[in-house]
Amino acid sequence: LLEAAGTGHADAQCNLGLVCEEAGEIEDAMQWYEKAMSSKCVRAMNLAGLLYFDGYGPDRRASKERAFSLFSEAASGGCASACCNAGLCLEQSVGTPLDLPSALEAFRCGARQKSARAMYNLGYLLVKEALDQPPAGEAVGGTPGKG
Repeated sequence: LLEAAGTGHADAQCNLGLVCEEAGEIEDAMQWYEKAMSSKCVRAMNLAGLLYFDGYGPDRRASKERAFSLFSEAASGGCASACCNAGLCLEQSVGTPLDLPSALEAFRCGARQKSARAMYNLGYLLVKEALDQPPAGEAVGGTPGKG
């Protein structure tokens, strides 16, 4: 694994990062994830995003923003887990402003790739949104859909 990672094999670099992370060597893990990300490895982006989400780095707020950025980039590259993670950030306003329509689209992205977690979150958010809707014909003031 180390030999393959040393030759620039992005999947090996990502896997070595995961081994380091599991051993509690977070700095080493991030170095390997960064190397894999330089080759556009979406799995490494998602895994690094999780470390940032958990507070890696000197500034916790900036870490959440970096996490969302990495999740979004990995999702654009086709990582189903990252789609789900980006959706959760958008749904809960973590590292990015609240944006439920974009959260739904992120969950749909993951669901199209057969992510059970994304399917669950998509269904949950759709049901939640449906329950927040006023009954047909009922006049409600305020923001539509927030009855």
